[in-house]
Formats: sequence, C-alpha cells, structure tokens
Amino acid sequence: MSQEIDEFDFLEQENSSLSARKSQNGSSKEPKTFTENIRQISPNKKIFILSNKNSSVSMGDFVSLIMKKKLIARALVAKTNSGLAGLKILKIYNTRLWKKLYKKGSVHLLKGDDSYYLAQLRESKKKKKESDKKKSLIRGTEDLFNDTIVLDEEKEFEDSDKNRKIKSDNLISVHFGRIGGVSTSGNPKEYNQLSVHWAYQLQENIFIEASYGQNIIRDFPAMGLDSKLSNFVLKAKYAFNTPLNTILFPYLGYQVINASSPGEGVYTTGMTTTDIEAEAALMNSLRKKAFIFGATVLKKLVPGWFTRLDLGTDFYSLGFGLEF
Repeated sequence: MSQEIDEFDFLEQENSSLSARKSQNGSSKEPKTFTENIRQISPNKKIFILSNKNSSVSMGDFVSLIMKKKLIARALVAKTNSGLAGLKILKIYNTRLWKKLYKKGSVHLLKGDDSYYLAQLRESKKKKKESDKKKSLIRGTEDLFNDTIVLDEEKEFEDSDKNRKIKSDNLISVHFGRIGGVSTSGNPKEYNQLSVHWAYQLQENIFIEASYGQNIIRDFPAMGLDSKLSNFVLKAKYAFNTPLNTILFPYLGYQVINASSPGEGVYTTGMTTTDIEAEAALMNSLRKKAFIFGATVLKKLVPGWFTRLDLGTDFYSLGFGLEF
C-alpha cells in the first residue's frame, strides 16, 4: 500500500507541475472523460466495482472520478476482470458529491493526468480563502494536497473505518472439523469433514457467512455401502475485539444436513423388509434441519491471512483463510 501512495504522491506532484506550466502557457482545454456504471460499492465506500467498457482502464491505472464537471476523488485500478474494474479510493476531493455515488448509478472517469480539474480545485480553494480567511484551512500552496483538504468529513470517514474490527469486506477459509452423526448401530458418532466458508461484512462488524462441508462415510448404512454427508450452514455474526490480538464472532444460524447413498432402499439378495427399513432409519438419523449457535475465534497471522477456530452446535473445526 505504501508503494501505491508513493506512486500517487509522485503523480500528483507531476500533475501540479504540469498544471503550473499550462497556466503559464494559457488555459487548457477540458479533457475528454468516459462514463462507466457503478456495479458495487463496499460498505465503507473505499472500494468501487465499475463497468469497464472496451477495456477503458487497466490494472495499475490512476483515474479520477468526475461528476458535474467537478473532481470527486482519485483512485487506483486494483483489478480488472470480465468487463469490470475494481477501484480503490486514494483521496477524496469533494465529499458531498462522493456521498452521492450509488450502486447502479454512473460516474465519469478521467485516466491519467487530471491537472485541468486540480487547477479548478485550487482556484475554488483560493476564492474560499479570500472570502473567509479565518475558516480557511489552506495557508499556502504546500497545503493544497495535505490531509486537511477534505475537511472534517474525511476525518469522519477515517474514524468510521477505524471502528471496523476487520477492514476487509470478505473472508474466505478452508476448515477441517468434526460433525455429529450416528454409527451403524445407531449410537452417536462424529465424522471428519472438510468445509469451505465465505463471510461478507454486511455492515460495520456485522457479517453473514455461508459454508458447505462434505464427507464420505464408509460402510454406512451397511457393509459395502457408502454414504455422502453434505452440510449447509448460514450464519449471522458480530465481531468483538478480544485479548491476544484475536477477534470473537458469536453467531446464530441455520443448518441443513443431507445424507445420500446409492444403495439406500435398494433390495439385495437375503435382505428383508426389516433390513431395508433399518437402513432407511439410519439414513434419516443423519439428516438434520435446525437452528444453531456458537462462536468463531479469529487470529491474524500476517496482513491478509488468518487462522480460526469454530465451536458450535453445528460442528467444531479449525480453519485457515484470507481476507480481501
């Protein structure tokens, strides 16, 4: 991230110099922009997913967001894929217009040099300084690009982001755990199961998570037969900071366990009606639909990577994952 900011600062210095040269040589013409549609906005409005018609932008491009011929923000194209572009907001110039950006709306983009609009911004700040020197936060040209340019609303934006226990919106992980079932004798028994989990930060510290696990039970419901156990879980979770640099997620959810076997209910030589009914009863004892509760403990390892422990009425597991 520091490398991105260094590149951004360098670019703004270049734009500032270019703007000064253009001012000396006469007024510059308004640059051509292109319009893209907003497909998705993260809850903290730091990440934008836009359409990328005709591959207008590429990964690593610096772009400016324009509305009503006014500079809104500066962003970096973090990723492009399948006609879409992911933008990370680096600097906000006009908070009022930035707040008006919404999903399914549109925005004008300018790739590269935005000195034309930076010159307008400087002129606007200059007039504000002349009209109200006491309230102005610009005391010289060196303050044109400092952190005070967005005023108190940018501070509110940063403070809101600091309240998030996890800054990223998405968490994905792979788990190895134990899930409850029954043995062929009908007694309680646990089985190993591999599962995948995806959590999304719906609002600040509020997550929804979907998971799917699957395993094969050998010689169940009878010798020579195998059964597949599928585990679907949907959870709502809330994040709390806990000691030792961990995060606790108490959760409530709903679990659906399905069991299937190619030999279920199939008659073979020597079987009686009682045998078939007993196998069907064993299969039904594996199936489950119920509300569940529990907690997840997440421990960050290095930036972007974490390990986690899940303990609940649905199952218990140890996982390893990535945030993005």
